[in-house]
Amino acid sequence: MKKIIIIGLLCISQNIFATTNRIAAMGGEIAMLPDDDTNIDLFPQHINRWQLLRLSNISSGEPDYAIVIGEKGDKWGLYGGQNEVGDFFNIYHSFNETTAIKASLLLATHNHEQESDNNETPVTKSKADNEYGDFDLRLRFGQTRGERELAGSLQYANGPGVLENAIIDDFHGNYDASFTQGTNTSSQSGEADVKFLRLGFDLREPRKIALFNHLYINAQLTKFDLEERLESAGNAIEHDNFDQWSISGFILLFNQKKIADHSVLVYGIGTSAIASRSVIEDKADPTDRTRINSIRIGGPHIRLGLETDIKYGKLRFGIQRNMDLYVYRDARNTFQSGANSDDVDDLESGIGKNASYAFVSGYGMEYKNLKIDLTLNNNFWVSGPQMIFDSQFGTFGLSADVLYTF
Repeated sequence: MKKIIIIGLLCISQNIFATTNRIAAMGGEIAMLPDDDTNIDLFPQHINRWQLLRLSNISSGEPDYAIVIGEKGDKWGLYGGQNEVGDFFNIYHSFNETTAIKASLLLATHNHEQESDNNETPVTKSKADNEYGDFDLRLRFGQTRGERELAGSLQYANGPGVLENAIIDDFHGNYDASFTQGTNTSSQSGEADVKFLRLGFDLREPRKIALFNHLYINAQLTKFDLEERLESAGNAIEHDNFDQWSISGFILLFNQKKIADHSVLVYGIGTSAIASRSVIEDKADPTDRTRINSIRIGGPHIRLGLETDIKYGKLRFGIQRNMDLYVYRDARNTFQSGANSDDVDDLESGIGKNASYAFVSGYGMEYKNLKIDLTLNNNFWVSGPQMIFDSQFGTFGLSADVLYTF
């Protein structure tokens, strides 16, 4: 089988949005803070509550931005950043007071021709042509029904842009090449096609269960397909295919509780699951095939956040704890060995693996309609501040967001 390298193609995270610094310092889940402006990215209908200009992670020098304006029920917004730099458009729009959409589109084509002509003896000529296109459509539709908030999402992409960290030999799309030296000629042609589809669903609603009063659910179905065919004069046709699908879910019970008049406590506990199947096969040689099945059940996922007023702002402390409750992976490689077809099985399972723990602290400042949120360097609590933004020696801030409402 020809070289197909797949690295992290299906990296599914339950927290699918880049959280602001306030969210990061309050447990890391947008869903647990329904009053925060970042909810416009999870449930787009929340744009009806805001007129805002947001700059996220300004300390990077290249912040993401979002702006929302208009009347309630007819809001419009724009957003973007490094991840959307090549998009045609990125918009929010509300159709009425309970329904809105978030949409983006990337559309691009590429054509590269290279030709060389060496008039020495023997005459040598070469020509190569590679063309491909990128298409990436992302839609998130949100609607509120009473106290229940719903969102559905769709992403469809076609082209090498969806590969992220994957490499398929040296070309994408359609490829043609020819080489001539004297009376000797050779040629090569190929095509590589990449398709990606993801469907998602989100729900948040009041639900009294034990110590919790809210329920959040996220579910995703993902399909990825990569097919490559390469034909060279005098060589066997190489025809490879990588096919992967997965289904995942995340359930979170949470509560937001006011403590006295100056503090807010949020806490949640959740569980997650993901099942996937991957197949890599050489269609020109049916005896060469790899199949991988995996299941991962996670939990308990602990989320905890505290925000308290102080004289000159707000202090925040957040904790995230994750664990894989059960992991199962079954891989089978089938290949030809002489006159025989051999199978190699690799089975792995475990309980209580891949545990992780994170503590994040933050600080918020407000002046009239202007709000600044910082993620603090944890070393600050030991060695004190030295500079506002730096990554060494107990510095005060690591990242900052700016929000202006009007």
